[in-house]
This record gives sequence, C-alpha cells and structure tokens, in this order.
Amino acid sequence: MQKKLMMIVILLLALSNRMAADDQVDQLTISDFSIFTEQTKDVSIALTNADAYSGFQFDLELPEGVTVSAYSANSARITTAAELSMQQQTGGTYRFVFLSQSATPLSGNSGDAIINLTLQAAATVAVGEKTGYFKNIKLSKIDGTGPTYTSQSFTFTVRGNEPYAVLSDENIKLTFYYDKQKDTRTGVVELSDLATLDNKDVITNVVFDNSFVNYTSLTSTAGWFSQCTNLTSITGIANLKTDNVTDMSQMFMNCQNLASLNVSYFNTGNVTNMASMFNSCSSLTDLDLSSFETNKVTDMSLMFSGCYGLTSLDLSTFNTSNLVYVNYMFQGSNHLSYIYVGSSWTTSNIAEGYGVGLFDGCIDLIGGVGTVYNESYTDYAYAHIDGGAENPGYFTDVVYISSLNEPYAILSDDNSKLTLYYDKRKVARQGLDLSPIGWESNKESITSVVFDRSFANYVQLTSTYEWFKGCKKLSSIEGLSNLNTESVTWMEDMFYECQALTTLDLSSFKTYRVINMMNMFYGCSNLKNLNISSFETDDVKYMDGLFYGCSSLESIDVSGFNTSKVTTMMSMFRDCSKLKSIDISNFGSDKLINICDMFRGCSSLISIGLSNLKTNNVWDTSGLFQDCSSLTTLDLSVINTSSVTNMTSMFSGCTSLTTL
Repeated sequence: MQKKLMMIVILLLALSNRMAADDQVDQLTISDFSIFTEQTKDVSIALTNADAYSGFQFDLELPEGVTVSAYSANSARITTAAELSMQQQTGGTYRFVFLSQSATPLSGNSGDAIINLTLQAAATVAVGEKTGYFKNIKLSKIDGTGPTYTSQSFTFTVRGNEPYAVLSDENIKLTFYYDKQKDTRTGVVELSDLATLDNKDVITNVVFDNSFVNYTSLTSTAGWFSQCTNLTSITGIANLKTDNVTDMSQMFMNCQNLASLNVSYFNTGNVTNMASMFNSCSSLTDLDLSSFETNKVTDMSLMFSGCYGLTSLDLSTFNTSNLVYVNYMFQGSNHLSYIYVGSSWTTSNIAEGYGVGLFDGCIDLIGGVGTVYNESYTDYAYAHIDGGAENPGYFTDVVYISSLNEPYAILSDDNSKLTLYYDKRKVARQGLDLSPIGWESNKESITSVVFDRSFANYVQLTSTYEWFKGCKKLSSIEGLSNLNTESVTWMEDMFYECQALTTLDLSSFKTYRVINMMNMFYGCSNLKNLNISSFETDDVKYMDGLFYGCSSLESIDVSGFNTSKVTTMMSMFRDCSKLKSIDISNFGSDKLINICDMFRGCSSLISIGLSNLKTNNVWDTSGLFQDCSSLTTLDLSVINTSSVTNMTSMFSGCTSLTTL
C-alpha cells in the first residue's frame, strides 16, 4: 500500500512540474491598458507558444460591467477567420474556440496577437484597477494532444472623469476640467502639483470649466493660487465644489493683482485650515465671507495679513469654537477700519503663544464703541467686541451693520472734516445722508473733505448738486479719484463759493452723462489750478456761471468741450479777472440762445478765439464783453446777430478796444 501511495505522489509531482513548465512556454496575455467608462477600447489577445497548435479553446472572464462588443481573428496568425468563434456564457464570460481545418497550424510564436477585441465599459463600472482571467485553457496539436491550464490573469484600469488643470501655451491661463480628455490635452497639471507649480507669477486668468462642477471628491485647495502675483480674474468659480475640502491654507496667498474675488459659493463646513488663505491679497477691496462655516477651523494664522485694500471685514458668520492658532491674522492690513463679528466668535481655545500680532500695523482699526488702535495692544486679548474703556476691543457687533452697502458721510467731532463712505456702517457711525445734504448746516466749518476708498464702489450716484456749496473754508479734498461720476447728470453749484480752494484736480471725473454744470465753480476766487482735462460735455445743456468769479485762474483749457447741446452760457467766464486768453473756437451750437455777460469783467483778457461760435439763434448778448478793459481787437465776423433782441452794454467798459 505504501509503495502505491508513493507512486501516486511521484506521478502528481511530475504532472505538477510539467504544468509549471508548460506555464512558462504557453501563455495567453492582454497587455496592460486603460478604458474609460461609457467608452470602448480595442485590445488584442496574444499567445506565446513554443509548439505548433492546430486549435485552442478558452474562457475569457471580465469584471462586471465590462463586455466584448466585437471580435475578430488576427489574420497574421489565424488565416481562416471563419474557424474562430465566440459564445457568451453566463455573467461576463466569453468562450473562444478555434480549430483549424487546414494543415497549417498555429506555429510557435513569442507573443503576437491571435484575436482582436473591442471592449466596452458601462457607466456603472467602478473606476480603478481590474483583473480579468483566461480560464479552462486547452491547446491542441495536430495529433490531438496538448496541454491544459486552469487559469491565467491580466490586469487593466477602468478610468472615469478625472480632475486636472491645463496651462495654456503661454502659461497665462489655467483651466480646470473634470472629464475624460486628459490624455488628449497638452499642458496638463495634476491638482496635487498646483501648490508647487513653477512660474505661477505668469498666470493672469483662471477658469473653472463647467465640467468641474461634477467633481465633488476634492479635499484640498492648499496653495492652489499661491504666488499668482499677476492673477487678475477667476471665471466660473461657482463650479468649484468645496464640500469635502479640509485644507484651504495659502489658497490665494500673494494674489496681489486680484481686485475681486467671489467665494460666496464655497462650502467650508469641513475645512480645518484657513491659514494665509488671503494673505497679501493687497488689491482686494471687498470680500464676501457670508457663506463661510468655520466651526471646524483650528488655524486662521495670517488669514487676512497684508490685505491693504480692505476697509472692513464681515466675519459675523464665523464660529471660532475650535480655533487654536490666530497669529498675525490681520497683520499689516493698514486700511482695515471695522471688523464685524457675532455671538459665535470666541477666543477661548487660543493656544498659548499662538495669538500674537493679530493687529500689528492695523493703524485705521477702530472698535464698535470707539476703541482706537494702539500698537501696544495687538494680540488676541483685543480680538473681541468692543466694550469701551472697561473692556476695550477692536471688533464691532454685527447688530450695527446693515445688510447692504450704503453711501453716507460723517463729520469729525469739530465738524471740520467731512468723510464720505460706501459700506455697511452707516447706522453704527450715525452717517449723514447725501440727499438731502446731511451736512448743510455745518458747511461753514468744513475745511477738508475725504472720499474713502470704499466710496469708489458707489456707482449709482446721479447728482452732486450743491454738495460743497458755501464751504468757504474748504481748502483740501482728498481721494477725488474715489468719487465715481459715471452716472452723474447734475453738477450744478457743486463747488459754489469754495473760496479757500486753490487747487482742484478733477481729471478722474467722467462727465459724459452730465446735463447741468451751472455755477459749478462759481466764486472759487482763490482757485489757481483747475484740471478738467477729462471733461466730456456732449450732453451738457447749461453752462451758465460755470467759472463765474474764478478770479485767480490765469488759464482755462476748454479745448475739449463739446457744446453742441448747450443752450445757455450766461456769465460763463464772468469776473475771471486774471484770465489773459481763452480759446472757444471749438464751441458751436445751433441751440445756443443766451450768452449775456459771458466774458464780463475779464479785465486781463487780451485774446478771445471765437471762430466757430454759432449765434444764429442767440437773442441776448447784453454785457457780452463788458469791462474787458485789456481787449484791443475783436473779430466778430462769425457773430450772427439776426435773432438778437438785447445788446445792452455789450462793449461797455472796453476802454482799450480799437478794432472790431
């Protein structure tokens, strides 16, 4: 009995060794490949064989959702295609059978293809590495003998939509995609490489393609746009889904030229790290964080450091119950005046040594009840709602903030300084209305006017009527470039009798919608420098008294004025007593009806250019040149007096006039 058992063991070992040897010489393979869901892929089954075979049979087993949609014999090895057949078995198994009826067998080969397949992956197939099998393999020689193999395997990858970014050829545009075209695009950047990408300072535009909205597995945006110092626009940011993001640190750090940023679509409910998120975004003037959930955030260090353009921050939705690190959170934001928080703001978990320098350099910062910045108190001990002298802090309770920005003005305690704002602090500051003018009764005390940076965002302004009329002590106006006049139609009496003004630079004014400029600079008797080079007067109808009484002006450049719609110019330059010459040769309007006293009292005037002045409809020229005592010559050949009914005192006081 023992001898028989020993013989059986020896035979089994021999068979096993034979099978192992056969495995090395006969092998069905499919080279590694990848296939996208909902797409097809052409692959080939190769046979490595040492002996010649006249037939074979095997089962191809594919993972669920991957199917064979077509097959064909490779003519290089199977010359008679009709001798190859395929039958689908249960599940994902396909049986292939080949039996040659000719005398030409499958000769020995080192791995050329025998069958071409077209595979298809369903939409439901999970992405990742997959394994397929060749099972029940039988190879047959011409004499009917041949080896059999239980199983051989191959691997492949199923791919779906993939997240990635693409840099344009010039490296100036970065576009985010989530699709199946990654292999076909050039300039591909993996999301994991964005933080360390070279030459990010060249990028000017970022675009989130509509496909990216379907990518919901994102867990980090850390450093994505860090050091994109020339980035000016981000398009389609609503397509960035941040529901699962935990790390947003340094996301926009040092985006120095980014003037606007809409993060209102962000879901930050899972974020734990916001350190340096907006660090050195020095051009941002407004930042809407109303959608931010911060109850899981532990690190806000340097979050708003170096945001020089921000004048206020609304952090009223911030829940800081888990906040541990806040070092230098607002450091260097030197125009930041107000920080609004709600009842969910707390510093109870700030770690020792990790709450320093929050407010370093925030020189404009003021608490809700008046606590002003003190460079000796810049750590987290002042990071709370201002409680006045008993409990000073730099934050303002959100109850004092409006839901919308509003234009308003405030006067200093001594009524000498008028500052105009456009923000949500009107109620908290007890701001004055612009219309009707809330500082009317204090005009005689005002010596300076400041247009805050926030006022540049107020684009709905339609009138500056009498804004500074009667501000006789007003000597300086700062930030005029922050006064947006694009929609203004009425500028009448704007600087009326601002007797202390000596210089006025209005080169930033856009006046193409203005209709009325009557008495705009009336009585500005000490004004020596006036820059109105940008004025577009195409729609102006009324210029009466525009420069009346500007007795210190030696020159006025109106060469760019279009007066085609002007109807009245009464006393336009009256009493500009130091004005030596004026060129209005470009003035021309068939609608002009009244020019009485236009140059009256211009006692230093020696030259007037009138070459294109149209007066065919003018009915009043009384006092037109009255008291122009330095005029010696006047060319009135273009003056049409056919409609004039009043010429009273037209040349009265022109004591030097010798030629007409």
